[in-house]
Amino acid sequence: MLRCLAAGRKQRYGRLVAWDGDERAPARGLFALGRYSEAEAAGRKALAHDADNYLAASRLAWTLFSLKRYADAAKMYARVLTLYPSDLEMMTGLGYSELRAGRKREASDAFRAVLGILPNHARAREGLAACR
Repeated sequence: MLRCLAAGRKQRYGRLVAWDGDERAPARGLFALGRYSEAEAAGRKALAHDADNYLAASRLAWTLFSLKRYADAAKMYARVLTLYPSDLEMMTGLGYSELRAGRKREASDAFRAVLGILPNHARAREGLAACR
């Protein structure tokens, strides 16, 4: 049963990758299939058409994080935050990217910013604890 469900999901994401009606759609499908390098290229292509596209930029940040390119991910999260400065998930992503890049002070600042807005944010609390 699980194999059947996984096969169906893979087929659906494969169709999404093949569809070119929306620049963001291929990146979403490629990411879901674990094809992160291709998802990065698709995300950059989408941003070339619309540099302020939240969805493309936020997914590219997560893709870079998944590729373990933490410094690049931090830059992309920071870019999104210049456009959407109150986005807690982007702040949290920035924090974890900085933490994985070995920049604990910057990570701590990002997590504290999240907790200043939402004191019970579990992932920010965990991230801040990991900075110690």
